[in-house]
Amino acid sequence: MNQSRLAYLFTQYTNGNATPEEMAAFSELTADPAYQEQLTALIDQLFLQAPGKTQMPEAAIQAAVKAITAHQPVMEAVPQPATNSRPAIIRYRWWAAAAAIILLLGAAAYLLRPQTPAPIASIPAADVAPGTEKAVLTLANGAAIVLDSTGHQVIKQGNTAISQQGGQLQYSPQSTQTEVSFNTLTTPRGGQFRLTLPDGTKVWLNAASSLKFPTAFTGKDRTVVLTGEAYFEVAKNTDMPFRVWGGNQLVEVLGTQFNINAYENESNTKTTLLQGSVRVSLPAAAQQPAASVVLKPGQQSVVSGTGTIPVTTVSAADAVAWKNGLFQLDNTNIADIMHQLERWYDIDVKYEGKIPEVHYTGGIKRSSPLSKVIAMLEATGDARFRIQKATAPGAGEKDIILVLK
Repeated sequence: MNQSRLAYLFTQYTNGNATPEEMAAFSELTADPAYQEQLTALIDQLFLQAPGKTQMPEAAIQAAVKAITAHQPVMEAVPQPATNSRPAIIRYRWWAAAAAIILLLGAAAYLLRPQTPAPIASIPAADVAPGTEKAVLTLANGAAIVLDSTGHQVIKQGNTAISQQGGQLQYSPQSTQTEVSFNTLTTPRGGQFRLTLPDGTKVWLNAASSLKFPTAFTGKDRTVVLTGEAYFEVAKNTDMPFRVWGGNQLVEVLGTQFNINAYENESNTKTTLLQGSVRVSLPAAAQQPAASVVLKPGQQSVVSGTGTIPVTTVSAADAVAWKNGLFQLDNTNIADIMHQLERWYDIDVKYEGKIPEVHYTGGIKRSSPLSKVIAMLEATGDARFRIQKATAPGAGEKDIILVLK
């Protein structure tokens, strides 16, 4: 009887419909170790159903975040007598599942026991908004055109017409009579933009990135130069291969979908294939021949300056989650997460003391303000943060430093 009662109360709580009496009954059952295994199963089920199907109300989210902050996850095994080992294992799985749900739902899972902990003191009233659609288009003559999500215009460049509709830029179809010049689309930190090239290839440009490209492809190939990160959906043309230079590597395709992460402040350049096939090559170096690999869908190459190109099988959807509005974390360490936050929120991160050896798995909406992202990270790990205004000489009023302490 109590097992079915617990399932009902769990549903009431996660839907935000529990009455005070039901909350009291729920707390009593969750305090009983006999029901920890059922709780784990309920969380696993909610975890699987989470994307697009489960949404907790804000009040429940905040209450759960505070509760989980008060009860930190058990991150390593604790020696227990043989007769008492199973509850410890169950408790570990329970908190690990709860942490995953926090990230997937952008909130917390549920309240283990009634508590009145202090609020998360490190989250200030001031906040940082997420990035938006904005970029700068630099024409061949040096003219710079500022683009944002509200713009609607047609830019004439010789025989080329460039149409902007909000956060998208589209070049007119190429013509053999078009005079070729080179333009560069640059996104700042806190910006992203979409681009359709003259051949019909679609490009999504992530924050702090740039793409240099011709106004028409008239040679034997279609070559562009990338810094930062971009996702490509290449228009097929077997007579004119598409080539991307970036991160000391060359990617060659005919028509396919792939993502390149080639930020200068990252230790590796990663190319992830979603559809079709691509060849990733390294130029020959002194006393070292050129190297190349051909990727299949679901594979990722990693270039790190060693002269080799290791290839692994990955979740291709995770690699392009940024394009779909998510920070997708897969056992991601603090340093890599901080790089993403710096680029998307246009902030600087400062480290105080030793960086915690903690990793995160799950998804966070890129539309979330910085404070909510921090709250989720703090609720599921040992890292603590502080937002403060930059005080260095020349710092502007909007310059923000996120301190990892």
